[in-house]
Amino acid sequence: MTTENGYAVVAVKIAEANMGQTNLSVIKNMTKLRNIKIWVGNNPDLCKKIQRHLFKNGCSWAGRVKGCQFEHSYALYIDDAGYITYTTKQTGRKYFNEHQNIEINPHNSLFDDETVVIVNGTAYV
Repeated sequence: MTTENGYAVVAVKIAEANMGQTNLSVIKNMTKLRNIKIWVGNNPDLCKKIQRHLFKNGCSWAGRVKGCQFEHSYALYIDDAGYITYTTKQTGRKYFNEHQNIEINPHNSLFDDETVVIVNGTAYV
């Protein structure tokens, strides 16, 4: 990771399967915290930290609720509208692995409050 003007700059490239081209719509959705999945593994502190960051970036639970819930979740999923859902231990890792959203590492710099992700000159917080 490098820095520019005091902010972290993350270079993200996702190649389409057979075309070898960067899919910018996928990158933009990921950096806006949309269409992603995050494995938190029943870690309440990490789950709350991630939820607070999601709320700051326009995400919410159904009904536009922006309060930490389901801290003992095993995974969080954010759809294209910014709604958060979760899974428990019973649903497990198999569902998570098969889910179509892009997996984000919960320790990724996208969840640090001081980080700005820049893709093609556009900054995403």
